[in-house]
Amino acid sequence: MWKRQNKFLLPGDFVLKNWEDMTLRQLQQAVEDAHPTIFDNETLYPSYRTPVRQLTTKEAIMRDYGCLEYIPESVYRTYRGAMEVGTS
Repeated sequence: MWKRQNKFLLPGDFVLKNWEDMTLRQLQQAVEDAHPTIFDNETLYPSYRTPVRQLTTKEAIMRDYGCLEYIPESVYRTYRGAMEVGTS
């Protein structure tokens, strides 16, 4: 993995970096945690993506949310938010 510590991005910032070692439930929870919640803890997903709980295989989750393997969560949230409001 990382040979030296990067002062800007820590290895823990990549939500799905070990997705192959995670269970389906852990994978679903990690994706949910990377998205903001509204109202009664309802997860807010991008309008163009399937809610993660409707995806029943790890491969399907990685097909829709695989960018979380190599994009830090903070960058993903910022970019996703910009996409939703149409500013990117």
